[in-house]
Parts: sequence; structure tokens; C-alpha cells
Amino acid sequence: MKVKASDLRHVVTIQNSSESADEIGGHGVSWNKAGIAWAHIEPVSMNEAFIAHKLGYTVTHRIIIRQDISITPHKNRIVYGDRIFEILAVSDPYETGEFFELKCMVVG
Repeated sequence: MKVKASDLRHVVTIQNSSESADEIGGHGVSWNKAGIAWAHIEPVSMNEAFIAHKLGYTVTHRIIIRQDISITPHKNRIVYGDRIFEILAVSDPYETGEFFELKCMVVG
């Protein structure tokens, strides 16, 4: 699907992870708001989910955002409403430098 700016209808929150040491020598992860963005969110097809699962990860959604935001898989996540999406992969599917396609999995 070729995306236009007008297709970005969902306002999402982008969060960064940060690790901190705890009092017993381990570490914890906390999530902080990094910004908001307009996005296009869609569930992946059963065929895409099956192919992704064969590659070792479970993709449940594709999220498209503008490329003016720094996104790193597993270091950032997307929050939309009460759902949390872990970012598994980032690509520029049209090689235009305009949009990121995020392969995501719902985690909460």
C-alpha cells in the first residue's frame, strides 16, 4: 500500500526505554515519552503473520509514521490508546525517505 500523509489518522505516543540498576544488582526497564506522531495502523494479513513467524518473530501490526523521528527496534515502542506495540523491525519500504514502516507486535 502506497501511503500518503492523509492516511496517517492515528495519534500515537512513541516511548524510549531506559535501563536502571535496582537495589539487588539487577536492572529494570522504564519507558519514557519521546514524542507523539501521526500514524497509520493496520493488522497484518494471516499470510504476512505466517511468514514473519517462520522468520522467528510474530508480527501482528504494521505501523507507518513519518521518518522525522528516530526509531530503533526494541529500544522504542508505540502506544495507541490502551495498546502497546513492540517495534520488531523498521524499514523504508518505498525508499523515499518520507515514511518508516514499523513491523510490530502487540504486547499489552
